[in-house]
Amino acid sequence: MRAECQFAKAGQGLFYNGILVDDRGKQFSFVYDCGTLKMFGASKVLSASVQDYKGLIGSRLDLLFISHFHQDHISHIPELLSGISLGTVVIPHVDDDMRLLLAAQFDGIDSDGDRISFFRNPSRWLLDRGAEHVIVIYGSDDLGEMNSNDEPREPRLDFDPSFIKVEAYSSQRDSSENSEPYGEIFECEWCDLQAYHYAWEFKTFNPYPEKYDPEPMDGVKAILEENNNDFRKILRDKSLRRKLKNLYDKNFCGNINDTSLVVRSRPLTPARMSFYVDNNLSRNDFEQFDCNNEPCSNHCSERADTLLLGDVSLNNDLIHRLFKRYTSLQRCIPRVVLIPHHGARPTFPAFSLLNR
Repeated sequence: MRAECQFAKAGQGLFYNGILVDDRGKQFSFVYDCGTLKMFGASKVLSASVQDYKGLIGSRLDLLFISHFHQDHISHIPELLSGISLGTVVIPHVDDDMRLLLAAQFDGIDSDGDRISFFRNPSRWLLDRGAEHVIVIYGSDDLGEMNSNDEPREPRLDFDPSFIKVEAYSSQRDSSENSEPYGEIFECEWCDLQAYHYAWEFKTFNPYPEKYDPEPMDGVKAILEENNNDFRKILRDKSLRRKLKNLYDKNFCGNINDTSLVVRSRPLTPARMSFYVDNNLSRNDFEQFDCNNEPCSNHCSERADTLLLGDVSLNNDLIHRLFKRYTSLQRCIPRVVLIPHHGARPTFPAFSLLNR
């Protein structure tokens, strides 16, 4: 099996992508975020990166992660998905009022009906563009319990065991008529995705859900109620967009970064694959991100272990716990860590845990 992963050129933004190729030449493609800001030609730079990647993967993207809904992480997703088929998408749960608040910050949103549709219902938008499955991750404080002995909770979702296996706990399938005929929506607290055919795994969770002060959101909720939850009407109204921007600038200043999904991407060696098969289900706590207290060399490749943090704050208590967990296991610290930027409020204690 061969893996090629890169942080592609994106200017002020992020476009992390990879391709896994098995011994027979069959490939599996994945992306974590695809966006930038319209400044200093960054949009052209990212467009070139997107086209280069699409030239490599051909007609299908197998797995897409959207860490959070800031412009510099999602702006070029429509371009990425244009003209290709789409497998599984994993996104964080974000309430209507917060999505409206974020949408109002997006450049040119008033004249971009397609973008408004995305913010109104990201799952529906993705399914309409051919996604086979959309997994919406709800955060859970339970994930912060390091020593939890709770057993994993059913159900486990098996899409295609020979291709990609998904384990999702506390999951509910959207059985409404809106799910057909496009695909399926699953809502869960966290999920593991194992591309067994390629001996690779992705572990994801939302470490800091909806911890913002609810009071400023009252103003956003009022705007929604007064306009019958009509995103198009609101976002095309200049005065209402101004109100939403003022609420955002006054009360958040980037702290909404903490809704980001955290993803750990790494290979499954034969020993670790056997561990999953023998134990059937994984633990529902932070131990899902380490090597289950076994020597790291027995389970994962130290050279290809990547931790993607989106824009989560490194002084977030749960992230601190995660890094401390790594340091206690020494060799299980990821070799590559995406350090959050600008409004993500990094702190020196977190950096010191990585400087080993």
